[in-house]
Amino acid sequence: MTIQSKSFIPIKPKSTQPMHKINQLIDELNRRWNAHDAAALTELFTTDARFTDDMGQTVKGRAEIERLFDYPFRKTLQQAVLTVDESDVQPLCENAVIVHLRWTTTGNLSKSGMPLPPRDGVMQLVFQKQKDDKWQVASGITNNLTNSSSYASSSRYSDTLEIW
Repeated sequence: MTIQSKSFIPIKPKSTQPMHKINQLIDELNRRWNAHDAAALTELFTTDARFTDDMGQTVKGRAEIERLFDYPFRKTLQQAVLTVDESDVQPLCENAVIVHLRWTTTGNLSKSGMPLPPRDGVMQLVFQKQKDDKWQVASGITNNLTNSSSYASSSRYSDTLEIW
């Protein structure tokens, strides 16, 4: 397992937020994503969390989020490494923050197993502090910024319009 971070920016406290816990959750999300373990990743989400992937599929609850990540982790992302390139946290209130991440993945595969170029994107997550003082992901959306047409422009990548 490889965890990489090009320019991870530690959060500087602007309020009473326990920023070290927020940074730890970002690191743990990155680590579990790179372990390609959908069940372990979704343990970091609230039981009623919502998540929208970069294909526009929105799911609700841990079980559905786990199913959403399971196929790509077993197939198209099985060798992928997620790198958090930048992070920014915006406190909303004492118990919630919005986390903006800029990410890159390398080691992506097409559905037929062909290597693909790196992808980059952005992710927005809402972290919510639970009654036990534990922070979890309550909501998230990710967007692939890599031009999909560049994947499809070559016959080598003809099956890559949808790598999930």
